[in-house]
Amino acid sequence: MKPRLIVKKTHTSHINRLRVMLPTKDSDPGEVIVLAEQKRFVRVETTLCYSNEQREKVAFVIRFLASDSGQHSYVVEETNGRVLGTLVKLPSMPLRPQSWRVLDQNGAECAVTIESSSLVGGMRRQLADRPIIGRASLALSKLANYRIIILEPVSRKQTGVYERFGPRKSLFRLSMKDTSWQAVDWRVYAALSIALTAPQTY
Repeated sequence: MKPRLIVKKTHTSHINRLRVMLPTKDSDPGEVIVLAEQKRFVRVETTLCYSNEQREKVAFVIRFLASDSGQHSYVVEETNGRVLGTLVKLPSMPLRPQSWRVLDQNGAECAVTIESSSLVGGMRRQLADRPIIGRASLALSKLANYRIIILEPVSRKQTGVYERFGPRKSLFRLSMKDTSWQAVDWRVYAALSIALTAPQTY
């Protein structure tokens, strides 16, 4: 597997700011290729993802579609509305495994995700925004080496991983095999990285 994307998250009391970067030859954070901002604690229907930190051009859009069944979708689109792919968040209960499906522009399934530890993942989702307990759950996730495993949908063999790394494990890295990385537009995996890094999901 090769490092494909690196994500750095910063936040204020109201906004999550996520920078998606290309890795350098040494797998360090390189050029920023996506900047996304999300309001915290607010269900936003559309997230604009810019191609640089100056916000001069929108690279793609993530459009949220709610479902009564709890199987919510995040459609990744170009600015002209052309669909690049879709992320489907499967229903889950508190402290139970959470999984995503990655679909290409035609709706074909390219990958699925599972958690390395459903218990640690559930604690992070439920407790992340509580001042003291949230920090403790974050420390636990680092100690437990919590990560997201990406599987090929038919064979269920591992084809990628999304994990913390770097100083104090403050960065996130998406590594994938060539075949899975090339199966869908890179912006769909950038959107998945943004979704997995948001406090309510990671």
